[in-house]
Amino acid sequence: SQRAYYDLKLVAIQEIKPKEEVLKYVQEMERLFKDDPLNIWFRYGIYLKSVKKEYLEAIEIFEKVNEIQESGWSHYQIGLSYNLLGQIDNCLTHLGKAFSLDRSTREDARFFPELDNIRDRKDFRKILTNFEQ
Repeated sequence: SQRAYYDLKLVAIQEIKPKEEVLKYVQEMERLFKDDPLNIWFRYGIYLKSVKKEYLEAIEIFEKVNEIQESGWSHYQIGLSYNLLGQIDNCLTHLGKAFSLDRSTREDARFFPELDNIRDRKDFRKILTNFEQ
């Protein structure tokens, strides 16, 4: 399908093109596939966070996704990005929102390596499990 083609092309473009060209392609995808801006922008946020390590820009994109429709997974990615920036309070705030919106984020967080630095914190365990201890 046309959408599958664009999705695969996005993967390739993210590997070989500069960020500005990736953004132009994402904007083109949004114009073509008006029914799925959430997924398109979410994937761009993942690219910024995971490939480019541009956490503040990634947070802005995930916030944009949340403006379209609040998403547990977007809050989760915002929390991970804040954690990578060393902003633990902001991280925990967004992880708490993520866990309350989408239970699967809670399951992912149980073993996700990017959260190893806060795994032993009481406040993290509390929002992860919903129990004080």
